[in-house]
Amino acid sequence: VGVKEVAGDVRVKQLILHDKSIIDCDTVIVCTGIRQNIELAKNARLAFGQGIKVDDYMRTADPDIYAVGECAEHNGRLYGLVGPGFEQAGVAVHHMLGGKANYRGSIAATRLKVLGQSVFSMGDIGDAMPDPGYRYYIYRSEDNRVYRNLATFRGALRGVIAYGEWQQLGRVQEAVTKKRRLFPWHLRHFTKTGDLWSAQEAVSVCDWPADATVCNCTGVTRGGLGDAIALGCHSFATLSQRTGAASVCGSCKPLLVQLLAASEGADEAVVPIKSETSLSVVALAALLLALFFILTPAIPYSDSVQSSFQIDYLWLDSFWKQFTGYSLLAVTAAGLVLSLRKRAQWAKKLGAFVSWRLLHTVLGLLLLAALYFHTGMRLGNQLNFALMSVFLLILITGAAMGLVIANEQKLDRFTAQRLRKWMFWGHLILFWPLPILLGFHILSAYYF
Repeated sequence: VGVKEVAGDVRVKQLILHDKSIIDCDTVIVCTGIRQNIELAKNARLAFGQGIKVDDYMRTADPDIYAVGECAEHNGRLYGLVGPGFEQAGVAVHHMLGGKANYRGSIAATRLKVLGQSVFSMGDIGDAMPDPGYRYYIYRSEDNRVYRNLATFRGALRGVIAYGEWQQLGRVQEAVTKKRRLFPWHLRHFTKTGDLWSAQEAVSVCDWPADATVCNCTGVTRGGLGDAIALGCHSFATLSQRTGAASVCGSCKPLLVQLLAASEGADEAVVPIKSETSLSVVALAALLLALFFILTPAIPYSDSVQSSFQIDYLWLDSFWKQFTGYSLLAVTAAGLVLSLRKRAQWAKKLGAFVSWRLLHTVLGLLLLAALYFHTGMRLGNQLNFALMSVFLLILITGAAMGLVIANEQKLDRFTAQRLRKWMFWGHLILFWPLPILLGFHILSAYYF
C-alpha cells in the first residue's frame, strides 16, 4: 500500500497509508534512488534533461557518442537498474557494428532480500497507474507472511508486487515481460491460492517458449540457454560464463539448474507446425464466415419473376435443392473420412498428417459455401434450426481449434492444451447428433 503522508510535528510519529491504515513509528528511511552523473555531457555540450538524452540507438546529440545505463534518458525515462543497462549496451554495440537493433524501453524489475524476506516488484504496479483500464488482484496469506498483487490491463499481465517466497516467480516475471494474457481460471486460482498456475500447470523452465526471458538482468532467453547446453555447457559455471545468465543478481540460478538437470530436453522448443500460416488463414476465414452466416440477415427471395437472374432458384428449385444438399452431405462425409488419418493405422500411410489437417479445415470452408447455396443463409425453424445450429457450431469449434493449433507456439503450453482440449471435445460431441438430425431432415424433405 502506498504512503499518503508522513505525520508528526518536530519528529515523525506515524505513516498514513492510502488505505487509511496507520503505522506508528519514530524513524523513516526514504530510499530515493540515484542522481544521474551528467557533468561530462554538460561540459561536452550534449543535450540533456534529467539524464543524457539518447535516441533508439543509444546515440547522444553527437552521433559518435553513445550513452547507456543510469545516466541515459530515453524517451523521457531513466532506468536505475542493471538489467535495462545491459539491454541498452547490447543495442549500442549492435549499432556500432552496423546493426539495426532499436531500444524500445525496458520493464523495470527489482528482486531484493529485505530483512531476510524476498521482495519483488516489476512492471506497471502501484499508485502510479491510475488508468481505469487496470485491474488489480490481491492475495494475502492468513499469517501475513505472503502478499502478492497483480496488475492486468485488458486481460494481459502488466505488473506484479510480491512479498515472500514464490516458486512461480520466474514464470510470472516472464509473463509480465511478454505481457502474457491471463484467463479467468488463472485469476480465480490466484485469488484462492496465491499461485497463477495449478500444480499441473506449474511447468519446468524447460517447457517455456524459446523466446521467454530467463535472466532478466542480461536478457538471456530459454532458447539461448538451450543452445548453449547443446553446445557443451553442462555445468552451472560454464553455462553462466558463456551466456551471462545468473552473473548479476543470481536470482535465476534455480532456473538454470532446472535446465541443466533436464539437459537432454533443454534445447527443445515449442516448434511451429508446418503450414501454420496456411492453417491459421483458412481457420480464421472459416470462423469469420461462420459468424457472418449467423449474424447476417438471410438473402431475400426475388420480388419479381421478370428478373434475368434469380438466385433463389438455388433453394426453391427441387433439382438445385437436392444438388446442394447432397454436396453438403458429401463434404461432411469427406470431413469424417479425413478425421480417420490420426486414428486408423492404414490411413497413416497416406501422406503427412499436417496436409490432412489443412485439407480438413479447407473442407470446413467448402461446407460453409455449400450451406450458403443450400439455405440462402436461413437458419430455419425447429428441426432445420437444430440441424443448422449443430452444423455451425461444429464449424466454429473446428475453426477455433485450427487457430489454436496454428498459433500454439505463441501461447504457454498449458493454456494451448486446455483450449485445444475444449475445442476438440466440443467439435467431437457436436458430431454425435448430426447423423440423426440429417436423417430426419432428408426423410422430411422427401416425405413432404
